[in-house]
Amino acid sequence: MNILQMLCKSTLIIGLTACSSSASKEENKSTNIKGEKMMLTEIFDSQIKPDHVLKIQKNYKEVSSIVFKYFKIGEKKEEVISKMNKMGLGVKQEVNGNIIGTSSEKSSISILGLFPRVLEIHFEFNNQAELTNIKSVYFIQE
Repeated sequence: MNILQMLCKSTLIIGLTACSSSASKEENKSTNIKGEKMMLTEIFDSQIKPDHVLKIQKNYKEVSSIVFKYFKIGEKKEEVISKMNKMGLGVKQEVNGNIIGTSSEKSSISILGLFPRVLEIHFEFNNQAELTNIKSVYFIQE
């Protein structure tokens, strides 16, 4: 009985490992095929509700976790700008060398869908033009 149980468990583990690795490969493949616009789609189509402009940004961490999937600490500034352009983010250079990316979409959450949902991402760089921090804000513009 012990040998049979061990055989079943090992078969189950091998099967689960094979499924998870192929699913992971498929996810990476679809990310590359669909391009960088996936981040905006992921944020705007998520169940994360944007905050109102005058409230404390409660969704900061949830949105940032999505942004960190697409931008990595240590990336060069030129690479970040290139990705932002491919995503359709508005790019604004700050005086201190940092960058702000913005995007908006009409909201179905707000009254009659009149007010857009806005995503604003602040990219911070060091003296070597390497990404050191990302801060994102997701809100309804009223």
